[in-house]
Amino acid sequence: MLKITRRNGRTVRLEGRLTRDEVGLLREALRGSGRPDALDLTGLGFLDEAGASALRELRRGGVALEGASSFVQALLGGLAS
Repeated sequence: MLKITRRNGRTVRLEGRLTRDEVGLLREALRGSGRPDALDLTGLGFLDEAGASALRELRRGGVALEGASSFVQALLGGLAS
């Protein structure tokens, strides 16, 4: 399960799991509320390759990835910010 919370206008916090099943939910939430400046990943406990791919795509688009655990960083291919 993935919980998505918009904080201070331009930061979105992700909590829980980001897997193939939740990627569509994330994209829909971001499309409806506009692209954030940053994603707060401190509450993200797990992601699979589909989730990592979605986050890498957002990072390439200019969204900062903040607070990623070492597990999440490893799946993203390095420092997540």
